[in-house]
Amino acid sequence: MSLPSELAAALRFWTRRPLIAIASIVSLAVGLAVASSVFALADAALWRPLPIRGAERVVWIDSVDRGVASSTAPGVFSSWARGAVSLEAIGALRPSESIFRDDRPGQRVAGAYATAGVMKVLAVQPVLG
Repeated sequence: MSLPSELAAALRFWTRRPLIAIASIVSLAVGLAVASSVFALADAALWRPLPIRGAERVVWIDSVDRGVASSTAPGVFSSWARGAVSLEAIGALRPSESIFRDDRPGQRVAGAYATAGVMKVLAVQPVLG
């Protein structure tokens, strides 16, 4: 069969069963949307550099205890900071979550505690503080 006759047969099938046609089109649209979303996230997270000056020089150092990443104790971080003669700057982050309240019900807000060195590592100035 030729392409025009195949397309005509498909069109006849879809006009006889519009529910199948709608389900096919919706499935195709959802599949394309999911694929493009995953690609956009991977592109932003994996392939593009960090949006800071000198991103190729920024490294993440973490503590590992028996093969599992763990929090670095403040004393260990202070020791690293004192002994880091080959690093231009060193900073520490700890994720946190707070509850923001005003005249409405409280809302959870993700944030992080950061040492002053983080601003120097990222080469940015704080807005406040």
